[in-house]
Amino acid sequence: MSTNFWELPELTHINKLPARSVLTPLTAEGQKGDESPWKLKLDGQWDFNIFPSPEEAKAKLNDKLTDTITVPGNWTLQDKGDPPIYTNVQMPWKNNPPLVPEDNPSGIYGTRFSLPENWTSRRTIFHIGGFESYLELYVNGKFCGMAKDSRLPSEFDITPLLLAGENEIKALVVRWSDSSYVEDQDHWWMAGIHRSVFLHSYNDIHIEDIRVNGDLDLSTKAGLFTAQIKYNKKSDFEGRALQIEKGIEEDLLMDITLTDAEGKIVYTDKKAAFYSYRKNQYLIDFKGELNGVHAWSSESPYLYECYVKLMTKGGEVLDIRTLKMGFRNVKIEDRELLINGKPVLIRGVNRHDHDPETGKAVSEKRMIEDIRLLKQFNFNAVRTSHYPNDTRWYELCDQYGIYLIDEANVEAHDNYATLCRNPRWLNGFRERIMNMMKRDKNHPSIIGWSVGNETGNGENHTEVIDLMRTYDSTRIIHHEGETKDHWNQLDNADTGGNNRYNDFIDPMYPSIERIIDVAVENRDSRPVILCEYSHAMGNSNGSLSEYWDAFKKYKGLQGGFIWDWVDQGLTKTDDKGRNYWAYGGDYGEKIHDFDFCINGMIWPDRTPHPAMHEFKKVTQPFRIEPSSVREGRFVIYNEQDFLSMDGLETTWKIEVEGELMEEGSFGTLSLPAGGSMAVCCNYSTPEHLENENAYVTFSIKTKAGTPWCDAGHEIAWEQFKAPAPVIGEGYEYDDAETAEEEELIQPGNSRISIADWNMESIFTMGAKINTWRAGTDNDVIRGWTGQENKALSQWNKAGLDDLILEEDEILDTEKMTSKRTYSTKAHKNCITHRQVFSKTGPDCLGVENHFTYDSKLPSLPRVGISLEMPGNFENLEWYGMGPHESYIDRKAGVRMGRYAGLVKEQYVPYILPQENGNKVGVKWFSLSNDKYRVIFTAEKEMEFSVHNYRAEDLFQCFHTNEVEDILIDSTVITIDLIQRGLGTASCGPDTREAYTIKPGEYDFTYYIQVEKV
Repeated sequence: MSTNFWELPELTHINKLPARSVLTPLTAEGQKGDESPWKLKLDGQWDFNIFPSPEEAKAKLNDKLTDTITVPGNWTLQDKGDPPIYTNVQMPWKNNPPLVPEDNPSGIYGTRFSLPENWTSRRTIFHIGGFESYLELYVNGKFCGMAKDSRLPSEFDITPLLLAGENEIKALVVRWSDSSYVEDQDHWWMAGIHRSVFLHSYNDIHIEDIRVNGDLDLSTKAGLFTAQIKYNKKSDFEGRALQIEKGIEEDLLMDITLTDAEGKIVYTDKKAAFYSYRKNQYLIDFKGELNGVHAWSSESPYLYECYVKLMTKGGEVLDIRTLKMGFRNVKIEDRELLINGKPVLIRGVNRHDHDPETGKAVSEKRMIEDIRLLKQFNFNAVRTSHYPNDTRWYELCDQYGIYLIDEANVEAHDNYATLCRNPRWLNGFRERIMNMMKRDKNHPSIIGWSVGNETGNGENHTEVIDLMRTYDSTRIIHHEGETKDHWNQLDNADTGGNNRYNDFIDPMYPSIERIIDVAVENRDSRPVILCEYSHAMGNSNGSLSEYWDAFKKYKGLQGGFIWDWVDQGLTKTDDKGRNYWAYGGDYGEKIHDFDFCINGMIWPDRTPHPAMHEFKKVTQPFRIEPSSVREGRFVIYNEQDFLSMDGLETTWKIEVEGELMEEGSFGTLSLPAGGSMAVCCNYSTPEHLENENAYVTFSIKTKAGTPWCDAGHEIAWEQFKAPAPVIGEGYEYDDAETAEEEELIQPGNSRISIADWNMESIFTMGAKINTWRAGTDNDVIRGWTGQENKALSQWNKAGLDDLILEEDEILDTEKMTSKRTYSTKAHKNCITHRQVFSKTGPDCLGVENHFTYDSKLPSLPRVGISLEMPGNFENLEWYGMGPHESYIDRKAGVRMGRYAGLVKEQYVPYILPQENGNKVGVKWFSLSNDKYRVIFTAEKEMEFSVHNYRAEDLFQCFHTNEVEDILIDSTVITIDLIQRGLGTASCGPDTREAYTIKPGEYDFTYYIQVEKV
């Protein structure tokens, strides 16, 4: 057994102060923490050196440090010779808990500060917000203490080690420790001090901690306020019996005041703070019932300010603290999670601390950017996967309104079934979970606690959960490990396990059918809230709308948390000076999990993926249903939990073929939460041709700006096809002309030409069958083994990526009918493609396609064709779903309209390049240059994409910077009858059967028309 502190899981700290809320001592009410003279920030440039091991670092502890480093920040991203490593489950070295490699990079940090003169008679506390993964603290060359747990603060009383004037602090941070085995999260392994460092100065007699709670009496709507204040006195005694100090020597006063958002006092009280510890253990309890309080919720995050003052009886102020708090009630009842008495759908996402430049060091600016995006896209909840976040994150969630499941820094994924029942780790489990609760207890945004992630279910969990229930009965507990039938991770039960130890049915990645079965069978009193679902890796989130159809329809299904928020790419630059985002293996790691960290709803720079619009639509808090579209009568439903539609404006418009015909506004509707209202648009239904489309579109927007959006932000929309009166049958092209009258087509080569087009080479490659796509991460994870059963592996095994032309026949020269027969490496003569070309009007070509796929083939990626045009055809227009990409199982977030852009703008730069940019429900699209406009029209509707690269080349790229090298001077067009859906199979259910494509026979007709510009 090792005697190294960093390899002893039983030893969690030395000299570390008990966990508590992070509250700065103040000198006046209303003073901000950073303005207090009792706070000294130590962030900035520190001296630094890195060493191969902690032993070598300790040997050099007193040497001069010759390098510098930014604090907060990870040394793994500051060119210190020790890069980041990404793994998902597996440890990045031999899994042998609690031992770690001898090659164990260790950094010594150093800084100097001058102790303010008015601090010398007070108590000085050193606060470090987070480090990875083991810390020893030295003050003026003397050992002060040791700590573990990378994601919670560690505080030390450094008063006895300080000198008047200048002082030196050194911190030894060791990268690998026994903590690493329970910090095995699916994220980058970093190292160093990644959260803020500061000093607090306390009065000799001071407020040590504050615990407040604001509950609601749901029958009277009164606020039930409780507060417990702990005070204390700095101790200088050495511990010899006759020299122990007396402690506080006279009774004091504790004053508490609660003000609302306008500064009005709504509660105040004052009690004696006894000098005798025996009387109350230096704890004072306050309690009050407040009538007419404003309830806190994600929709209306109303906060009160709590001021606490410790004073002498003569009125001298010894200490002041302040904090924000809110009133809200959280409970589970009859298979529903109730917030303030209402069943709230959890529109959630899992969120890692991540910045592409600074790693785990996340700035307040980045946090606010995240929260604004969450609110703008209708998210209302976050699970802090898989550890407590910076304290500032919780304050911002209180302020902006985000429900939180606060998750402990406990994940032993590679030791899933063992560490949770190993008594050597019990103390670590207990402290990580309870310290999280003690730090974060005052935040109204926290509606539940999580005991960690993917660490099984053992005695260490149950012992701690018993403590949690005693400590806090006002919140719920999430423990996904309780859903397993066995000790391994693979067997999800259809219950949440023992309801003493888990308040949810919270499995990971169940199918839609499975959760519906659970709801219908009604065998458990708890709600289904999925802690992870809809894995957002690359071009993904298929069938998200059907998950939400189920959540809204069935009682007991109450939403969940998408995995996850942000692509965890790190900025790198190639040898050509091009930036790209790196993932596992890009830093030379021998053990890594490739791009499995690239699974967010947004890119690392916080640009939303197209799937964000899908989520926003399917979770929007308003619903509009038609009574009669023809007569303009509709019903609007306010599905918000608490807010009326005050402050919102509802407008409508009618378009024919994307052209605006009429518009109007209902202004602000007085519609309470949960209410509905009939409205009438009073529009005159526009006349149009039979083959034209008319749509009425509603939009609900903010009238004024809010803390999280600008004025005019669209919260919800609906669109309906308008059955307007038809004034004509639409244009029909002339009968086909013969090939003798004009040179129509040369089907044996790659060019299509019509004499009226002045023999211009409009197409550089004629239409040919297209049976493959550049696989998404759901189709296959390219950097992994064991992917044989994935869709793209089956396509490649069958040979759909490389068809062999066996026969090319001209069946009818008059009707210009061709037939091509293909084999694959696995199957002979298994695909036929028959095309019939006919001139159907002036400068218009009709193309009939008949596809036959042998039943021996697997489910297909697509049914369609590809062709190419010169690259100068770069101007794109289309009438169909848009404006962003869509697929048959991810199209709720797009709407019918007329859209335009450049071909290059259709590329969606997923970090691992893959299939992208598809558009569904398209009636026509066109490409133009300065001479011609070529229009492609579907007989019914089609899917299409346009790019400046070929799919087979894109699939060979592994980073976005490489795509620049495969660009060609051509516009590559894919036109599909149907393309396979996306699904979420990188970590979850495969594409649903309704969105797969079975081998068989398919017919598809489209038209090509050319106009001179």
